Amino acid sequence: MNRFLLMLGCLVLSSCIQMGPDFVRPKAPEGSHFELNSNNQSIPADWWTLFHCQALNQMVQEGLQNNYSLASMRAALISAKEYANAEQGLLLYPSADATLAQTRQRFSPQAFGFPGQPVIFNLTNINVAVSYNMDLFGANHRQIESLMSQTEVQRYQMVAAQVTLASNIATTAISWSSLQEQVTDQENIVQQEQALLRSVQVRVDAGSQPRSDLAIQSANLAQQQANLAQLKRVKKQMQHQLEIYLGRFPGQKPLQSFSLSDLTIPQDVPISLPSEWVHQRPDILVSESRLHVASANLGYAMANVYPSLSLSAGLGSEALTPGSLFSPVSNVWNIGGGLTQPLFRGGALQAAKRSAEAALDQARQDYLQTVVQAFGNVADVLTALNEDQTALMAQQLASDSAATVLSDTHVRYQAGSVSLPVLLTADEQARKTSLLYAQAKATRLNDVVALYLAMGGGWWNQKSTAQQPKTEK
Repeated sequence: MNRFLLMLGCLVLSSCIQMGPDFVRPKAPEGSHFELNSNNQSIPADWWTLFHCQALNQMVQEGLQNNYSLASMRAALISAKEYANAEQGLLLYPSADATLAQTRQRFSPQAFGFPGQPVIFNLTNINVAVSYNMDLFGANHRQIESLMSQTEVQRYQMVAAQVTLASNIATTAISWSSLQEQVTDQENIVQQEQALLRSVQVRVDAGSQPRSDLAIQSANLAQQQANLAQLKRVKKQMQHQLEIYLGRFPGQKPLQSFSLSDLTIPQDVPISLPSEWVHQRPDILVSESRLHVASANLGYAMANVYPSLSLSAGLGSEALTPGSLFSPVSNVWNIGGGLTQPLFRGGALQAAKRSAEAALDQARQDYLQTVVQAFGNVADVLTALNEDQTALMAQQLASDSAATVLSDTHVRYQAGSVSLPVLLTADEQARKTSLLYAQAKATRLNDVVALYLAMGGGWWNQKSTAQQPKTEK
């Protein structure tokens, strides 16, 4: 008995052997550095509150709670976790089953060469069977490691969806707000063009202007009305997209609107250092987890080449009547083990190992490509932010100048010193610069949102509250 226990202990110790490479988390790439400011604050999980707009805050919170795609990914994560837990229970621990059976049998002694007549009897059986597959070379552990890593893939995909949803809600809401302002401006333009048409009509009737000016202004008014209809269509489509992000049916209830002036832009945008950032951005973590899956799968393929050992034992009772089940003479037991060594599989095991090695190399290259693309994404956003302020100031100056020219030209037109085409040219320039200025304001806000998304969205600070950095209107 002591020898058996010693042998069993040696087998248990040997089960700690795990074939294949142990996963090592990739280091942050060297030689890459981003710096927008010297603040280096951590990104809060609720970064959208830094814009200090209550309507925007409510939209993002509603979307995170009610979006159906995000809810689907949460359910998928729970499913993946529970599947991994189920497989872990099957692979790591012994299985035990209790059986109670009642059978009626016919036994013929003559079938075994003994004299006698066939006997019909009842047999009652109760037993507990225990089995355990010894993980001699870590195949089970590698399989569980792979499943757990797949769960991490699902987890970070859900995080990525959550961060992206918050960003999409913010950018869509900002664009929708910008379109609202553009619609309002365009409505004012239509009213101005209608007033100008009436003025031209009076002048034509008085004979001070040619009738062709009336046709020109009528065409110009029709064009502005068409532009207004186009803006309203795009605004409505943007509203429908925003409602879908929030988990609403289009037109289900009114959206709480806000203007771009209700938003403040953080001057000190928090930036994480690359050494932290590559271990925080969800898409990089998804690729890292897939690399872990491939590493574990290689270990599993390598372990399958080696022997596997299974142990089993059973204890029970068999009797002709249920009342005799617990009699000492009815007790039965068994104990045993089996060792299986693959000898010939037609090269399948070695091919599986080579396939796993190639898959690991593929996952490594995919990870590096994801990191490179992520750095490129951040570089693009930082470049845009560096140019946004200059572009916004220049566009504001252009818009103000064009408005001044239009006002002056209108006065001169009323005085009869300039013709209608000159007024319409100034009017067209003022409209274009006003539209570009509104778009520049929205672009700057959206680029700040894009930076928070590019830096990972602060999901790792779920319990933190947004800091209150310096802001500007």
